[in-house]
Amino acid sequence: MSPAVSVILPVLNGAPFLSAAIESILAQTFADFELIVVDDGSDDDSLSIAGRYALGDARVRVFALTRDAAIESGARAANIGLAEARGDYIARMDADDIAAPDRLDLTLTWLQAHRLDACGGQLERLGERPGPVWYPESHEGVAHELIFRASLTNPTLLARAAVMRALRYDEAECAEEYDFLTRLVPRYRTGNCPKAVLQMRVHPGQTTRRLLPKKLKSQWRRRFAYFFQMFPEAGVADFECLHAAAWDRPLACVEDVERLGGWLERLSRLPETRVRERMARRWTETCDRSNGPPPLRADYERRILAAP
Repeated sequence: MSPAVSVILPVLNGAPFLSAAIESILAQTFADFELIVVDDGSDDDSLSIAGRYALGDARVRVFALTRDAAIESGARAANIGLAEARGDYIARMDADDIAAPDRLDLTLTWLQAHRLDACGGQLERLGERPGPVWYPESHEGVAHELIFRASLTNPTLLARAAVMRALRYDEAECAEEYDFLTRLVPRYRTGNCPKAVLQMRVHPGQTTRRLLPKKLKSQWRRRFAYFFQMFPEAGVADFECLHAAAWDRPLACVEDVERLGGWLERLSRLPETRVRERMARRWTETCDRSNGPPPLRADYERRILAAP
């Protein structure tokens, strides 16, 4: 009998944290799942660690790939997991994170109750810069926040299997998770559970840090395509001011600052208070970097925070 949920966990040289990640999934309150660990050619003990769990728990399935040095993301391993998954729903997990015991229960319940195609949740950072990280609950909030950052995190993701297989991960993209979201959100209903479902570990060995320049270039390309898909009437100057806010960069002139204020006001017209607060914070931080004039600053801050 097929499980309800297939959890896909790609790993590449994740031995220091892999046991904790696997055990956090095996301890879930929602028990009708399989865990698919795909080793992407690790040269540490990751494969043997995963193998030991597979020997002790029939829900764990392990697949081993030969390392390809040209591959710079986890997309290949994730796609192998998608091909092998048997569940009606697919969840993602990272090898260095820790799932809350009720992660699968909470996200599946939220997805079904709100008739979503894909769902994530809130998280807590571990290690460097510890603390809570907020994500929008509504689909519209996810869509607007995605202009600036990944607004539904990959290690909290749970989605209908048909949706995941229709999109897959682009193995040519270095920032494959952001790319996936920019293709997911325009086509399917998404949201985030309001409860924390994961502890995300922040450490120097993360792929995000090792490949940062390439990932930023990939994100720029996908942000450009996504923005103009969402707002085809916009101009390049509009994209550039939003992109500067996303990358914490100053704007060159008052006209650009005012243009950003108009866009942040437009993007904040949602009944989700935290979205408006996040847009207002972007506005004030960009004004600080760009010497935005005080009257303009106060006026747009008020308009961004105003309820729709």
